[in-house]
Amino acid sequence: MGVKAALPKVELCLYAVVLSLAILWAASWICEASADNASRRSFKQSVKQGWAYIGRKMDVADFEWVMWFTKFRNYILFALSGHVLFGKAISMTVPQYRSMYFMIYGMLAVLATMGLSYLTLILVHCLLLYSIGLAKQKWLCFAAGLCSLATFKFEPVSSWQ
Repeated sequence: MGVKAALPKVELCLYAVVLSLAILWAASWICEASADNASRRSFKQSVKQGWAYIGRKMDVADFEWVMWFTKFRNYILFALSGHVLFGKAISMTVPQYRSMYFMIYGMLAVLATMGLSYLTLILVHCLLLYSIGLAKQKWLCFAAGLCSLATFKFEPVSSWQ
C-alpha cells in the first residue's frame, strides 16, 4: 500500500521536542492546580457515591461525570453496537458502502448525544477543512486544522456544545 519509508531523524526529533514541551506544560498546570487546592476537606461535601458496582466516587461538580451518567448513559448501547456490530456486518457484506454507513452512523450518534447545533458545528468544520484540503497546501491544511481545534474553546462555540 504505497512506499514505506521512515521519517527523517530531524523531523522525529522535532516531534519529540514538541511533545515533551506539551507534556511539561500540562504537568505544570496539574502541579499548580494541585497546590492551589491542597485542602481536600473542602471537596468532601460535593463528592457523592459513583458507580455502585465498582465503588468509585463521583464529583457532582465535574460536568463529565454528570454527562456520562445522565445523557450518554441512554445512548452508549446505541453507540457501541452501531460502531462495532453493525460496522463489522457492513464491512463483511457490502464493503463498498462502509464509508457511507460510518458517515450516516456518526452523524446520527452526534445528533442523538449532542444535538443539532453541535452536529451543524462539526459539519461546518469538516466542510471547511475539506475545502481547504482541496488546495493541497500542507501548511494551509495544518493551520486550518489548528484554527478549527482552537475554535472549540472560544465563545459562543463553547456554549453551543
